[in-house]
Amino acid sequence: DGMIFYREIVRSYLKNLADSGAFVFEIGYDQAKDIENIAAENDLDCRIIKDFGGNDRVAVLRRKK
Repeated sequence: DGMIFYREIVRSYLKNLADSGAFVFEIGYDQAKDIENIAAENDLDCRIIKDFGGNDRVAVLRRKK
C-alpha cells in the first residue's frame, strides 16, 4: 500500500526523534486516517493540516506529552 514509506520512516527514526521533534509529512488528500493509525501504533500525537483547497495535506506527528 502507499503507506509503507511513512511506516518505515517512523519505524526507522522514532528512536532518534527528540522530545521536541516532529515528523512532518506531505500526505494525499485521502491518507489522514492511515497516518493517524500509524501515529497511534507508535504512541504519537497526530495533527492534520488542510491545504487552501480544504484537502488534508500535511501530517505532524509528535511524541505524546
